[in-house]
Amino acid sequence: MAIGTELVGVPTWATVTLSIVVLAGGWFWGASVDYRYNAVVAERAGEMEREAADARPARAEA
Repeated sequence: MAIGTELVGVPTWATVTLSIVVLAGGWFWGASVDYRYNAVVAERAGEMEREAADARPARAEA
């Protein structure tokens, strides 16, 4: 039994269920933030590669 939940009139099952939902929601939110961050980093890496390729002098063919 969760300590203190019955004292305020909240059933233990409701407290446990709400806790699981909150934890799962936080996990999914964190995963989506991580996915968006990785997408931004990958996009910027591609831009940097193109900028570096544009900055290189053209190679003379022998």
